[in-house]
Amino acid sequence: QRYEVMEPQPTIVDGFMLVPDAPGLGIDIVEEAIVKYPSAGNVSGPATAEEPLYVKARTQRARWLHPAPQSASTDFD
Repeated sequence: QRYEVMEPQPTIVDGFMLVPDAPGLGIDIVEEAIVKYPSAGNVSGPATAEEPLYVKARTQRARWLHPAPQSASTDFD
């Protein structure tokens, strides 16, 4: 889904994103794609006294950005 909500896609070289030279952020938001993914609010859960919301880890977002690799198949047909 992250590839359909903006154009052009960021250019990654050696693990770093190149800074676009276009005005603003250098991307265009695809409004038709954005409406398919309404906000669910803060997905990180409530804050605690030990971990305020400002610094709370967003593990769900991390899983979305870096999905777990698919395990190799052990099926030998």
